[in-house]
Amino acid sequence: MTLYHPRPERWPQVSLRGFFMLVALSGVLCWLGVQVKWITNRHEALSGRLAMIGGKAPWSLRIVGEPGIEAIWYTGDPEEWRQLQVLFPEAKGFKPKVFP
Repeated sequence: MTLYHPRPERWPQVSLRGFFMLVALSGVLCWLGVQVKWITNRHEALSGRLAMIGGKAPWSLRIVGEPGIEAIWYTGDPEEWRQLQVLFPEAKGFKPKVFP
């Protein structure tokens, strides 16, 4: 009677180089996913707003091909502008003046 389960003859083996390649590949794919999410959020934030294309986008977005935004015209509260500044660090905001 055996007291333990005998191990199989062949365990799956991965070399250290192969392990590092898997870690590097997963890191690149995760970084790319974050950039695509940032671009998606930028496009959603611009829907319904006037924006002037022509600024210099952050380098990580330029690699993927996203154009920069030079200016955004917005109406709203300062919290909304803070959120736009996070998504568009290269843009300047112009809030139109409302005359009474």
